[in-house]
Amino acid sequence: MDRVWWNKVTNAAHFLDLIVESIQDGQSVLLQLPESVPWYMTMQDIISTEVIRANSTRSYKCITDVGEDPGKYLFNEFCKKEKRAHYRPCIGYPEFLAQSDDIPLNQYILWICGADSSQVKKWYEFIDEYNKALGKNKQGCLMI
Repeated sequence: MDRVWWNKVTNAAHFLDLIVESIQDGQSVLLQLPESVPWYMTMQDIISTEVIRANSTRSYKCITDVGEDPGKYLFNEFCKKEKRAHYRPCIGYPEFLAQSDDIPLNQYILWICGADSSQVKKWYEFIDEYNKALGKNKQGCLMI
């Protein structure tokens, strides 16, 4: 029944298509969902399968928000110790990560799960600043 809901019910299927299309167009997507989404895991599985299929040059990873600053988390997770040594606080995490061509973060599509409303705001602000620092012609990490 869960796959029928997400694949055959018109509005649900269209919702998933819009998410996948946005990622294919190089845009991050913010999903603000109610606490009870029917068959959430199936929805996530369908989206991730389609996103991976359409983006064979990128890796996909689902991460659970742990309440840490998003930029600091990505910095520690995706930058080697040698790269982290070049960071200066006056630059800020979004710009530092966006301007770093030599980090694996640029090849990822990340699905961030479990963020409460205050963390969602922090992720939104980080993604907005990160995308501005990337510019138009540069490929960076995509986030859901």
